[in-house]
Amino acid sequence: MANTTQNKQPMVDVKVHRRILHFLNAARRPEGLQQRPLREIPLNVGTLMDGVHEDESVKESKRISLLDLIGLSEKLEINMIQMKQPMIEAKVDREIDERVMPGPPKAAKLTTFIALGCVMLGSLIGCTKSKVTMTSVSMTSVTDATLYENSTGALSNGAGQGMFAGTKGAGNAVRGLVAFDVAGKVPAGMTLTAVKLRLNLSAASLSSAQTIGLYHVMTDWGEGSTVASGGGGGGGPASIGGATWLHTFFPDKFWSHPGGDFEATLSASIEVGDIGAYEWGSTGQMVADVQMWLDNPSSNHGWLLMGDDSATTVKRFDTRENVIEANRPSLTLTYK
Repeated sequence: MANTTQNKQPMVDVKVHRRILHFLNAARRPEGLQQRPLREIPLNVGTLMDGVHEDESVKESKRISLLDLIGLSEKLEINMIQMKQPMIEAKVDREIDERVMPGPPKAAKLTTFIALGCVMLGSLIGCTKSKVTMTSVSMTSVTDATLYENSTGALSNGAGQGMFAGTKGAGNAVRGLVAFDVAGKVPAGMTLTAVKLRLNLSAASLSSAQTIGLYHVMTDWGEGSTVASGGGGGGGPASIGGATWLHTFFPDKFWSHPGGDFEATLSASIEVGDIGAYEWGSTGQMVADVQMWLDNPSSNHGWLLMGDDSATTVKRFDTRENVIEANRPSLTLTYK
C-alpha cells in the first residue's frame, strides 16, 4: 500500500500544478485583464482539491495556506503579466522546495501549489496587496502679489519682494495672492495625498500672533510690474496687468467683489507671529484644491492669504522675486 501511495502522489502534484497553470493562462487572456471582478474569474480553490485528498488534515492545511496569501504575495513580488509559463513553473517549484519541511511533505507541497496559484492569479487581477510608490515634488510660486484696500484700485506691488496680509493702522486691509504651476510639475492623472505651503515671514508690524488663512481663488489675476518703495507696505502705482483691490488685471478687468474672488471655505490657517518660516498643511481642503488644479489647470488661480481684517497687524512674506531663493514661496506635493 505504501508503494502504491508513493507512486500515485507525484501524479497528484502534477495534476494540481496543471490546474493552477490552466487558471493562470485563462486569466492572462485579454478579456481576463479588463477589470474583471474576482467573482467572475472561474477559479474555485476547492476544485483544485477535488479527487486529490480526502484527509481532513490536508483540508485544514489548505485553509491555513489561504489565510497566508498576502504574506506569500509580498514575498514573491511577481509581475505575472510579464512572465512566461516556464518561469512561473520554475518559481513555483523553487518556492515549494524551500517551504517543504519534515512531516507530511506531500500535503505541504500540495497546499503550497494551491496558495501560490491563488497569489499568482490575484497578481493578475489586482486583488492582492501591492506596493504604492509615493512621489514628492517641490516648486516655487510662478505669480504672487498683494491687494491693497483702496477705493480706486490704484495700488499694487506685483513685482516687489514682499506680499502682505493683515490690516494696516489706518484700517485698510492687505491680502496676498500666490499661485504655483502644479500641472507643469506633476504628471496628469496622479492622485494628490499631501500638500504643504511654506512661506517665509520677513517683517511684521507686531510680533504677536495673527491667524492667516488660505482661500482658494476663483478668478485669474496678474502681477504687473509695480515695485512698491520702501518696505512695500504702502503699495505703489498700479501697472498694466497687475492685480489691485478692484482689478484682476489693471486697468480694465475687475474682481466680482472688491478684495478678490475666493471660496468662502477655508483651505487652511495657522498662527503667524514673529519673523521666520511658516507652513500651512497638509489639510484635506488643500489637497482638494491642488487636485482640482492638476485635473483642470485652467481653474488654477492659487490661494489668497487673509488675516483678521479687524486687527491692526500686518505680516510681510517673501515672494518669488526675493533675492534669497530659499525664502521664496514653496509648495511641496506628495502624489501617487
